[in-house]
Amino acid sequence: MFVWLKLLGFDDSKKLIEEQAVQAKVLLVPGIVFEPCPDAVGNTSPFVRASFSTASPQDIDTALSRLGQLLRGSA
Repeated sequence: MFVWLKLLGFDDSKKLIEEQAVQAKVLLVPGIVFEPCPDAVGNTSPFVRASFSTASPQDIDTALSRLGQLLRGSA
């Protein structure tokens, strides 16, 4: 149902998602929201959680393509 990804070269997936991913139609949950104290000063996470339980194989291909483009453009 879910897959966890570590975004290499990114310290803060929340910033990437809030500032760029939504605009690129890439919907992921930043890993920091699963921390016990996500709002603590200095907390960041390079991880994201993606859900695939209701996605078709074509949807998954599209999503991964968009994510790849986003990551290559942001690195």
